[in-house]
Parts: sequence; C-alpha cells; structure tokens
Amino acid sequence: MKSFVIRAVVAAFALSTAAFAEEARPGQAQAAPEANPLRHLLDPPPSTTISGKDIKVKLPPREAGSIARATGAVLTQGHYRQTALDNDISRTFFTNYLSALDYSRLVFTQTDIDEFGKRYAEQLDDLTKAGDASPAFEIFRRYLERLEERNTFAQKLLEQSIDFSTDERFNPQRDKTSWPADTAAAEDLWRLRVKFDVLQGRLAKDKPEEVVSKLSKRYSRLLKTMKDYDDEEILSAYLTSLANAYDPHSDYMSPSEAKQFEIQNVKLSLTGIGALLEWDDGYTRVKSLVPGGPAERSKQLKPKDRIVAVSQGDEEAVDVVEMRLNKVVELIRGKKGSEVRLTIVPAESEDGSKREVRIIRDDVPLAEQHAKARIVDLPTSTGHSARLGVVILPQFYENCARDVEKLIQRLQDEKVEGLVLDLRRNGGGILEEAIELTGLFIREGPVVQVKNHNGATRVLEDENPKVTWEGPLVVAVGHLSASASEIVAAALQDYGRALVVGDAATHGKGTVQTLVPLAQFFDRGRVGANAGKLKFTVSKFYRIAGGTTQKYGVTPDIQLPSVLDYMELGESYLPNCLPADRTTPLDFGRMDEVQPFLTTLRDRSLNRVAASREFAFIVEDIEEMKKRKQDPSVSLNEEKRLAEKSERKAREETRKEERKNIDSTPVPIHELTLEAVTKGEPAKLLSNKTSSTSTAPTAPAVEGAVTNATTVAAAPATTSPSSSNAEDEDAEDETAENRLEPQLRETLNVLNDYLDLLAAKGNRWVMDHRAPRN
Repeated sequence: MKSFVIRAVVAAFALSTAAFAEEARPGQAQAAPEANPLRHLLDPPPSTTISGKDIKVKLPPREAGSIARATGAVLTQGHYRQTALDNDISRTFFTNYLSALDYSRLVFTQTDIDEFGKRYAEQLDDLTKAGDASPAFEIFRRYLERLEERNTFAQKLLEQSIDFSTDERFNPQRDKTSWPADTAAAEDLWRLRVKFDVLQGRLAKDKPEEVVSKLSKRYSRLLKTMKDYDDEEILSAYLTSLANAYDPHSDYMSPSEAKQFEIQNVKLSLTGIGALLEWDDGYTRVKSLVPGGPAERSKQLKPKDRIVAVSQGDEEAVDVVEMRLNKVVELIRGKKGSEVRLTIVPAESEDGSKREVRIIRDDVPLAEQHAKARIVDLPTSTGHSARLGVVILPQFYENCARDVEKLIQRLQDEKVEGLVLDLRRNGGGILEEAIELTGLFIREGPVVQVKNHNGATRVLEDENPKVTWEGPLVVAVGHLSASASEIVAAALQDYGRALVVGDAATHGKGTVQTLVPLAQFFDRGRVGANAGKLKFTVSKFYRIAGGTTQKYGVTPDIQLPSVLDYMELGESYLPNCLPADRTTPLDFGRMDEVQPFLTTLRDRSLNRVAASREFAFIVEDIEEMKKRKQDPSVSLNEEKRLAEKSERKAREETRKEERKNIDSTPVPIHELTLEAVTKGEPAKLLSNKTSSTSTAPTAPAVEGAVTNATTVAAAPATTSPSSSNAEDEDAEDETAENRLEPQLRETLNVLNDYLDLLAAKGNRWVMDHRAPRN
C-alpha cells in the first residue's frame, strides 16, 4: 500500500464527498450505530453460520488486519490533527477499547487491565501498522470470560436473601472510577450491584419472585448478547476506538453501519415494512406502525403482535426468538417491492397460536424527524394575544431548508408577527442545508468558514438574494444543539439578524467529517466492497466573525436556567476533542437588528425568570443536580430509600398543586405539518386530551422539557388560524396541560418584548404585520 495513494484518495474525498456536520451525541463520544449482520462477498468467502437463533460473520484474521492497517493509515494522513499513529495514540486507543467493552468498570479487573496494558498499551500502533488486529479478539475473549464469571456470581446472589437494613452505598455511575483490583473486589462490587438492582424492584413494588426472574434474565441476556457479537462487530468496536483516539467524531463503520448512518442522518427514509419494533423478553414485538406504511396498509399487523420467524419470499423461515433486535430488523428490511413473510403470535392469542403474514416492502419515510411548525396565540401582560410562529427542526436532513421555507410561507399566511426557530434538540446533519437555511433570513453573504489542516480556508456563502422571512427572529438553542445547528445560530448572531436564547451554551461541535470507503485501498478480490467506511474529521468550522463553535459552542444572547447546564453535556466534556481557536474575521454587512435592544430584553427576561415559580422549580432541580454530582452514589438501605422516595413524591405533589394556580390562562397552540401545508389543510389545535370529536394529535406539541414541567398545551382559541374543528371537550378541565414548558414560553415572551421594542421605534415591518392592539 503506497502512502501517496492514500493521501491522494483522502484528499479527493475531502474535496468531492459531501461533508457531514453530523448528529453529535451530547454527553458521550459519537459511536457508529450498532452493527448489523452482513454476508461478505470475498474470494474465498469466510464461513457464515446460519442457525435458527443467529447469523454469524466470521472474519479472517488477514482481512481484519488489512482493514485495521488501512484505517490507521487513513487517520494518520487524512485526519485534521495530522498526528502519527504512535505510542501516545496507542495508549488512548487501548483505553478507548477497554471502555467500549466495559464502560462501567464492572467486568474486567485491574489485574486484567495491567496484563493487557503491558502487552498492548504502547504496541497497538505497531501492530495496526503491521496489519495485526488480533488484540481486538483476544481482549474480547477475556471480556466474555469475565462476564460469564460475573453472571454466574450474580445468579448465585439472586438465590440468596439480601439484607437491606445496612448503610451500604453503590455508585451506578462508574465510568470515571477504577476497575476492581481483583476477583474478590469484583465480586464485592457485584454484590452491591445486585443489591442495588433488587432494591430498585422492591421500591417499584414488584413481586419478589418477579424481581429475581427479571434480573436473572437481564444478566443472562447481556451475556448472550455479547456472545452473539460476530467478528465484524468486534472489529468495528476496536477500530472505532482507534478513530476516537483522534477525536470523538471519527468512527469506523461496517457497511451495514454506514447504511444505517445514512438512513438516520441524511435520507430520512428506508425500505421496509414501516413498523417500530421493540425487544420484549426474548421476543421482537411490534410497538407501533408508521402511518401509511406497508404494514399499516396491509391490515395484517398491529401493535403488540410478536414476530417469531422471518423469511424472504419463498425461502425457509429463520427463527428470531431471542435474536438481537438489530438482526431481526436487518432481516425484515430489504429491496423495495420484495416480499417478506412474518410468522407472528397475534396480540390477542391466548394459547400462543401463530399465523403468517405477507408484506411487500416499500419506502418508509421517517416523518417524525421532519420540520414542523406551531402557531401560538400568546397572552401578554397588556391583555392582547401575540400570534407567534415556531418552526421546530430536529435535524438537517436532505431538503430540510426547502421544507422550512414552506412552513414559514404558511405561517406568514396565518399572520404570525414573529418567528422562533427551535434548534434546541437539533444534533446536526448536512452542512449545505445549514447554509441554505441561513439564507432564508439574510439576503446574501458568508455563513461559515471551513479550514483544513493545511490552513486552506473555504468560505461557504448564501448566494441567493431571496429572503423568506424578514421579520423579527429568535433562535432557540440548548446543549443538544450541535454542529450544523450551531452554524446557523452563530451566523445569524454574528449578522445581528436574530436573537439567540437558551441554555448557557450549545454543544460545541465545530468539525467536519468525511466518509471514505476503505475498499479502494485494496486490490480487487482481496478485501472487496465490505471493508467498511471510515468517517473522520477533515476540517473545522469558524464563525464569520473569526471565532469558532468548536468545543465551547454558541453563547446565547439571553440565557435561561437549565438543568442541562450542570449535566456535563457538550464537546468540552468529550475526550480528545479538538481545541477552540480563532481565525481571520470576514468582511460582512452586519444588520445589528438585535444589539440596540439587548440590554432591555435581558433585564425584562431576568425579571420574569426571577418571578416565575416554574423557573424556581428548575433552580431547585439544579441545586439537587449539584448535590448528585458531588456524590453520585445511592443508599442501599431500604428504609432510607423509601423516605427519599416519599420526599420526592411529596415535592412533586406540591409542585402539581402549585401549578394549578400558576397562570391558568389557556394558550392556544396549533400544529402545521409538512403534509398539511402541502395539501392545504387547516392547522390542528393541539391538546393533551382527545375526545371522540377531536382530530388533534395526542402527542405533545413541543418535545420534552428538562424539568417536571408539562411540555405542551392548548385550549380552545377565541380566534384561531385556519383551523380544523379540533376543540377538546375536556379542555376546560386542563390545568398544567395547557401551558407551554417554561423555556419555550420565556423564549416566546422575549420575542414578544422584541416586537414591542421594535414597534416603539416605528419598525416598518412590525407596524405592517402586527395585529391591531385593543
């Protein structure tokens, strides 16, 4: 393998392959999706065992070593760090792999760690360059041995009586602790672990025999799951540990993982039957059906049906009882237009009788990740209602900017006065979509700078002079806002085009990854198309004002109290993250639409937050979070735990009663989906209750609050937008359910203040678009 060939190919992909400002997983290093079964197309082919329980991939050592060598070479020459695969990287690689297998430090002993450390901590670099991936499998075998020992010991403990009157404690957050010194220490740790698990069941008031049975199955299931790992999955974990030594967003992906990554982060569609499946005590059970999907259209499958076998067309059925869920999913997915046969135990079956259903696979859009909009008639202190729009974008998928534009145009038809772009839970996506989305709010100009390891900088610009929304704009962000969403928030903040409101900071992922197929580095037939792909960091983002979103994210103009600020979320908490730095600012035309009002907006928001009982609850939760961070251990004394449980319940009941008296004014919220906009359908009035005459969805309008506050709400509007007759006949009985969760409500209050200040200054857009005030 020639190094110049690798450099050339990597450079070509860095230039020609679409870069991914992909979804970050706040709070942990990004990991590739769980591997799926795969038949290699090699000559000679590796042995593939197909049984009624599983499909195993046997990877020849030479092939595994070749893939490892290619991975190391590409990272060395193509990664942004430009760091050699040396002893420093080897030590991190080694630690990463041990943590990938035993994150909670419950399986290995320190004796195991020391033994492998002497042999491999500073040798994995040399072995990888030599095409030797054997440590991956040797360490994994030891892991299975220890896990079997832990399982055997735990099963014995479950047969014994446990004393819950002592004052022992257990720390369930063990990722930052040390491994137990030896077998005796490991057994003592597991004694506490089992005691903790049994106590959890007792506190939940489960029957003692059910607690023991569930835990026994749970421990055995973990062992079985890990034993079911095939060579491809082990290698994937190993090489991702190597990639993570360079930065937390670089991963090795098997072909099936790469396919899943594309489904989850780019296409938002897949070919299958349109069923959400769950694993239930050894069975694959239907949790729900995708509306309009093949399964729902067939009328043959329904929630709680259990799938016990899968076959392709006229082929023999494969038993899937006790099979890992991801493998069952892989069997059910397939080519569009092909037939899959499912043997099911219907939900209503009392004797376990089975029947077969035949379903033709088709495209299944993952619509829940698409943009959607809300129309909120917000009560104000002056007695009138402000009609405000909220666009919620969960991720930057293909054509999402076009979808957001459609929603905004409809919101304009509904006469909204101001707009919130909600990116609080947007983990990223396609970089080009972020550029186009920013362009919906500015005429033309730079959006972000992208710099590679050589210092070469590209400026990505919005070149479309069209502006879809010219009115007042607020961008809502949080710690879960990452990558592409940070680019949008940063650009609109730098231009002075939008007010940014949210948590203390966004996630802080300011890097660009590329996805390179490794097969091109091998002679045809030697490894083939199934060598997998490598996603690795090639560039960093810089703001047009010269700063970066990397590591520390975007600081909002107005910060709201949030428990997430104290949960160690964000890039800065991830190991091996790239540092923050600066680059040369660009020349661009600042709009300064926010700065003149910022001090007043902050003061008003601080006063509201200080007087808000809902935010007082959040501050109480923050103080509790701080205490838990100082000591994450929990008592194993049942009496103390029951007292703590009673105290929490009393606090929750007190809050519930208080909420009944907190601003009981109904807040009408209407939902607009892309489907409704496309079909010209009216907006739907949302409520958390649904009567037989209501067409409102039962799901919350705004996804999860970080406290106990209820997330959504609606009650019948006195003046509604183009709305269907979706009034809930029980709406008058609602209490907390008819309030927005506090962060979004305060964001909307800030937007309304912004409108007031602009109107006072005679802002022409606001004067022309704002509804008359009584």
